[in-house]
Amino acid sequence: MSLTGMTRDCDTNVGGIRKAWIACADRIKSTTVVDGVIKTIDADSGAFHEYEFRKQTGSVTTTFTKDDAAGSFYYESAIVFQFSKMETDKRLEISQLAVSDLVMVILDNNGKYWYFSYDEYVTLTDGTAQTGATFADLNGYNLTFTDFSQDLPYPVAEGVIEKLSGASA
Repeated sequence: MSLTGMTRDCDTNVGGIRKAWIACADRIKSTTVVDGVIKTIDADSGAFHEYEFRKQTGSVTTTFTKDDAAGSFYYESAIVFQFSKMETDKRLEISQLAVSDLVMVILDNNGKYWYFSYDEYVTLTDGTAQTGATFADLNGYNLTFTDFSQDLPYPVAEGVIEKLSGASA
């Protein structure tokens, strides 16, 4: 492997995530990576389900860990969603997410899709349900999903998730 350098990007860039598509891992047959990009996802019909949340309430943070003594190097991604309003349908869905091995595709606010669970399944690892104390406080759920991988999250080629779910940015 050899280094190639990076140029400064002058385009605009915004943080946050817009939407997520989640499937149970046992409904994904295979993924194809070409030149570092997910080009195809072979999944059962209807495997992916869309999850929407209010703007500026979702994020992904990927941290890398290297231990020379142990000879290990890996990436850990924390995928955070906030769903407003505590209600039965959301509680039931969260209960299913908590016990499932998951595959996740995230659409960021720059219009880029990212694939999580290439090496290991995504799991719901942390969450809160809260009523809030004042009228301005959140009444709802905060969820954190975790993905461990040997590589950074893979970008997903345009059109892949739309073919699987009828999604649109």
